[in-house]
Order: sequence, then C-alpha cells, then structure tokens
Amino acid sequence: MKGPTRTLTIAIIIVAALVAFVPALLALTNCVGLRGEIKDWFVPVDADSLVHFSHHIVIARYLDEAFYRTRSSPHVHPNSPGSLIEVYRRFEVAEPLKGDFRAGDVVLVGWEAGYYERNQNEEGKFVPREVGSFSPGTTHVLFLTPFRGRRPPGLDPGVRVWRTRTGVGIAGVNAQGRLSFETNAYYRAALKDMGLKPVDGSGAPFELTVDGIRELVANGPDPPRQ
Repeated sequence: MKGPTRTLTIAIIIVAALVAFVPALLALTNCVGLRGEIKDWFVPVDADSLVHFSHHIVIARYLDEAFYRTRSSPHVHPNSPGSLIEVYRRFEVAEPLKGDFRAGDVVLVGWEAGYYERNQNEEGKFVPREVGSFSPGTTHVLFLTPFRGRRPPGLDPGVRVWRTRTGVGIAGVNAQGRLSFETNAYYRAALKDMGLKPVDGSGAPFELTVDGIRELVANGPDPPRQ
C-alpha cells in the first residue's frame, strides 16, 4: 500500500473511529449527569437537569432517623478516615411526582454525617458534615438517586437505601407549591465558583414549583435507569 491509497485508508479509519466514539461519549455524558451541570462540581444548576437525573421525586413526611458507624478496613490508605458516621432517615411518601413510589411507601435516605480521622492505629478527631436537622411530621420534596456505597452493618439488608442530589436534593415547599432548597456548603461554593447566584427564597440559581416538576416530568425524556 503506497502513497495516496495508504493516506486515504488511514483517513477512513480515523473517521470511522470518530463516528463510533462521539455517540459513545455523548451517551456517557448523559449517564453521569453532565447535561446542564458543571463537570468539575457535578451539581445541578438548572431545574431540567435536577428533575431529569433524579430517579424518583416525592413529597414526603419525615418520620425518624438512626445513626450508623462503619469502620474502615485496616488495609486502606493511611490517610483514609478511620470510620464513617452516616444518618439514615425514614420518610413516608405523601405524593409521588416521578418514579415508582406510591403514597404511603416508606423511603430510607442516607447522608454522610461525618467521619473520624485516622490517627496511626487509632481514630482521631471527629469531622462533621452538614446534614441539617428535621422535625417529625415536616414535609419535604426529595430528589432521589440510588445509593452506591457500602451499607453499614446492622442495617436491614432487605431495605433499599437512597441518596439525594448533591446540594439540592431536598427542599421545603410552601402553600403555593414553591420549593426552597436546603443547600449545603459544597453546593454554595460550587455556585460561587461558577459565578452563579441563588434566586431569593430558592437557594438554587433557578426557581421550581411542584407544578413545574410535574410539567418537566410529563414533557421530559425517559427517566434514567435504576
């Protein structure tokens, strides 16, 4: 194979590779939730992305909570935490807005409440995380994604655990159906870094209502796979 023929063959191979690679890259981007988000932070910055990449969205009443401690393996990196402290909260679904939950279902949602630093062979000081506090019977809107971490010992293996979207996964709702997101320091730092400002009373750089969620769910693409 010589001259122009070889050059043409190489060009065809490169084009074919790009044709295969670009759709795969776009599919991966959608899977990890980059659309409408900033890849360096992985936080939702618009209502459409928040709703689309949430597997379930429910209006639910807070019931109770329990804390669990999961010790790290002695073989992990020396700079790893000595153990994780997580809080698992139960909510009763009042109204499902997206997904398969039904009214009356109980949803278990986990948050990392902090960790103990490793101090040689012992645990050092406790470093708390921002998880907020809840009063029994209060109503919240939850934007849920599957739990991917290691389950703590003692947690019922038959109960599925969910996480909330980073920074804007839980919101209060007023009588007019307007959401007020309970953001954390990570999300607020992300907005500042991106030059975005939260809308007054929202906590996020966008406004959203319960009716707005219903409209986005009804008109949006198929939900992500669980």
